[in-house]
Amino acid sequence: MNANEFCKGLSFELTGWRDRMYGIIGHVETLPALDRQYFSPDVNALRAIISEVEDSIRQLQTECPIVPAKAAAANVS
Repeated sequence: MNANEFCKGLSFELTGWRDRMYGIIGHVETLPALDRQYFSPDVNALRAIISEVEDSIRQLQTECPIVPAKAAAANVS
């Protein structure tokens, strides 16, 4: 696995986890008010985690080496 594949795969995984957490928050927001209040600390924790994951995704987008597909394919052989 080269660096581009790693970065792309990690970004894909992080994006998937972020989307799952947003889904959980969305589900909690549909609950009755008393239940939402009960889960409020967990939702706040998820939002903090989402922020960290989004920071990691942005970091991958700016720091990972990007090699055009044609150049990467030429270097494989």
